[in-house]
Amino acid sequence: MKGLYDPGALNWRMRLEQPVETADGFGALQTAWTEIGDVWAAMKPVDARFRQIADQTSEVQSHAITIRFRDDVSSGWRMILNQRVFEIDVVFDPDERARYLICMTREVGR
Repeated sequence: MKGLYDPGALNWRMRLEQPVETADGFGALQTAWTEIGDVWAAMKPVDARFRQIADQTSEVQSHAITIRFRDDVSSGWRMILNQRVFEIDVVFDPDERARYLICMTREVGR
C-alpha cells in the first residue's frame, strides 16, 4: 500500500470510542460509548454490499482505517467521523513494528 507509512496520509480526524456495558437493573446490559480521544487516520474503502434480511435492507461498507500505533485499541470499539460510525471488526499491526495499526471497519446504513 503506497503511502501506508506516510504520516501525511493520516488526514482524517476521527473520534475513538470504547463500549461500556452496565446493568439496567432488570437483568439486561446497556451499552454506552466512552470517548477515548481523537486520532488522525487514513481511510481506504475496501468493499460495499447490499443485504436483505427479514424484509429489511441495509448497505454495508467496509474500510481499512490506518492510525498511529496504540496498544489500547480493540475490536468492538468504533470510530466516528462527523455523523458516520465505523465499527471496528479487526485490529492488526501491519509490520509488527508498533508504528501503525490497521483497523478493518464496517459502516452500516450510510
